[in-house]
Amino acid sequence: MNTGTLTWYIMTTGLMAVMLYFPVKKFILAGRIVQTEKRLNRGVTGQERKEIGKKAGPAALLISIFFSIFFNLFLMGRFFKKL
Repeated sequence: MNTGTLTWYIMTTGLMAVMLYFPVKKFILAGRIVQTEKRLNRGVTGQERKEIGKKAGPAALLISIFFSIFFNLFLMGRFFKKL
């Protein structure tokens, strides 16, 4: 892998991870809120929503990073056969 291809891979992986972080976080947050409301049989308060949001952030970060890494590896392996 030459320097230009590696630079392109790192830049596109980082950009994709940043672009995916917020939608993935909202998706996880919505699912966790619904799950908590069903478990408690009531609506969640603002404080509970903040606590759930703090837990959703790291999970969304990991999912976004791993997905963008593997997606870019698949694309680059398909279009740049020398990897």
